[in-house]
Amino acid sequence: LDQHPLPEDYFLYWEESEWFFRLAEAGATVEFRPDAVVVHQGGRDDVRPEKARLLARNAVRCIRRTRGRRAAAAAYPVVIAWWMRLVLVDVALALLGRRPWSAVTARGAGLGAAVGAWREVTR
Repeated sequence: LDQHPLPEDYFLYWEESEWFFRLAEAGATVEFRPDAVVVHQGGRDDVRPEKARLLARNAVRCIRRTRGRRAAAAAYPVVIAWWMRLVLVDVALALLGRRPWSAVTARGAGLGAAVGAWREVTR
């Protein structure tokens, strides 16, 4: 951890992906243990605008920081398409009464952040 600390340029979401990338670059082995179970006490599984915005923006940020601007520019439309899909699915589910409209609002916030994530490409 002293040699390769967890990146602090993110406020939640995607920092571990960059961290694992950097550890692999340094020759470290990251091991996936499906038998290990971790429970986040107090964690939430709802869809919130704040979380959606962070997830969308940080996806592009992580790609730029680990693969460069060209890769981030290529990933940018994919991130937008992903969030568009989430919006459309949640609209359909809300119309069927199987998802609250607040989820659609949150997904819309994520889509807006994905569109605005172009700033992450050009940083």
